[in-house]
Amino acid sequence: MATDAERGDDEVVAENERLHDEVDRLAGENGRLAGEVGRLAGENVELRSAVDSFAHKIASLEKRVGKNSQNSSLPPSSGSVRTREEQA
Repeated sequence: MATDAERGDDEVVAENERLHDEVDRLAGENGRLAGEVGRLAGENVELRSAVDSFAHKIASLEKRVGKNSQNSSLPPSSGSVRTREEQA
């Protein structure tokens, strides 16, 4: 029959093994998450670049939409009917 000290030792050894298994599991999970963070960081860079590109395109289009024969070098005949009517 095991003494209380021996039973206690067995419990400590079992807990130690369980904790080592948990550390191994968490180390694997940490590696997986580190890889995911790296992948997401790269994706973030790509998306920020796309957003910057779209912002420049939008600004360019907004600038073009705002041009008419009164505020650009466009000939008067290229102005919209509404613009020409407003000039008259």
